[in-house]
Amino acid sequence: MKIEGDDRKASIHIGELASKYTSDIFEFEYEGVKLHIGQTLRARVVGIINQQNHIQLSLKNIP
Repeated sequence: MKIEGDDRKASIHIGELASKYTSDIFEFEYEGVKLHIGQTLRARVVGIINQQNHIQLSLKNIP
């Protein structure tokens, strides 16, 4: 994933996609559309791993 205006890598763990259980990321829908490469998502930062210069994101509880 890429955050606009930031060169660090970012990722969303499968457990951070939704409040309910998600067993298959290929079946998960974001705003009615299945996840796909190049899709724009609104996420929140839940952590930063400084040693790896990596950002952890979540789709849970996004207003």
